[in-house]
Amino acid sequence: MNTLTKGANAVLGPQELNGVVIGVRWHSDSVECDLVALVCGENRKVLGDDHMVFFNNLISPDRTVFLRQTPMNARVSGDRGQVQVHLAALPAEAHRVVIALAALEPGVSLTSVSGIEVEAFDPVGGRTLARYEVGPEKTGTVCLILAEVYRRREQWRIRAVGQGYASGLTGLVRDHGVTVDDGG
Repeated sequence: MNTLTKGANAVLGPQELNGVVIGVRWHSDSVECDLVALVCGENRKVLGDDHMVFFNNLISPDRTVFLRQTPMNARVSGDRGQVQVHLAALPAEAHRVVIALAALEPGVSLTSVSGIEVEAFDPVGGRTLARYEVGPEKTGTVCLILAEVYRRREQWRIRAVGQGYASGLTGLVRDHGVTVDDGG
């Protein structure tokens, strides 16, 4: 298992690894959060707006990325959310899956959310492939890119990102090419 620090990356097992699950844990009594996955091309833009996987769209259109998440008030001893990625079936134009955690209430910071941990594991054997504990990079941010699963040459890798967005989920998805309806 690889223990990652912010900015570090690791290969996700052998080339024949078909899938990976990114489990995310966090603790909060006051901030409701949503786990988000963006399926992006080489240009770091989503393949289409429906390639934003979140509480209102739990499955990518090609059925290669799935989101599972527990409600805020549920008692959880493990992952609060998981992003399941079927690496072998991702479209050829998909080069990365960006995984982020966002506070659902606009303007509310992730500062009081504690114990944010990311763990990549092999869904077949259950073996942990990489782990990342988020540190002070969450302070003052409303949304935080936790990790990226990305293709480099013929290998899938994971990078611990830790990039915060004061502009929240809206800023994150706009930067990745998602059309945002501001309601006006």
